[in-house]
Amino acid sequence: MKISCEKCKREFDTETKDYWVSGSPFEGIDRHHNPPEEFFRFLEREWVGEYYNLCRKCHKELHKEITIILKKYSLKPKYNSDYWLMLNMTPEKIGLATKEIYEFTKKWANKNDSC
Repeated sequence: MKISCEKCKREFDTETKDYWVSGSPFEGIDRHHNPPEEFFRFLEREWVGEYYNLCRKCHKELHKEITIILKKYSLKPKYNSDYWLMLNMTPEKIGLATKEIYEFTKKWANKNDSC
């Protein structure tokens, strides 16, 4: 079965080589939660949102942008980890960041450029 990255449109074959193997570089498709699922764990709520099928390269690029947004809301923006940034945010700030990231991701995924 073929599946395409929703950002760069690169195709991957999910039945052969394009799956994750421990210890080797992954070149397949990741399923991105928009907004990221861990935000809802911090808020102790069930996740609601949408999914994007993204190649690993595009997924990493998106998370770099998400980290930039999180730094705006965190009390300790020196961290580069979404988890550590959220540990230093109030539930209200996590809620605001979640909304901004959700809207940002929708625009980002639909832009006609490659990562």
